Amino acid sequence: MGSRLKPLFIFFIALNSYGVSYVPGTEDIPLMVGMTIESAPILFDKNQGEVLITKASTSFLPKDVRSFYKKTLKNLGWVYVSENKFKREMQALDIEIGKRSGKTSVSFELKETL
Repeated sequence: MGSRLKPLFIFFIALNSYGVSYVPGTEDIPLMVGMTIESAPILFDKNQGEVLITKASTSFLPKDVRSFYKKTLKNLGWVYVSENKFKREMQALDIEIGKRSGKTSVSFELKETL
């Protein structure tokens, strides 16, 4: 396990050194280049754990956003569950992608279970 963590740590340093930004409220879910944050992160505390929601938009097509997150999140240890749904350890990530006012709207919902 230790050998697996070492390359991931180096990868995160490399991302930071190139100015990659992250979805607000998260530490390691990259924000796709060209995405604009539409709302500050909202944090809910539920019986099952915390839920964080952040909304963004982009001019990229929904299929491009889906492709970006499916490839990128896999490299960060997330497991693809189903369309726009991922899990990692005690976390679940749902990415809702749609069209609104000529742009692609993206909603990130990160659930941390107790």
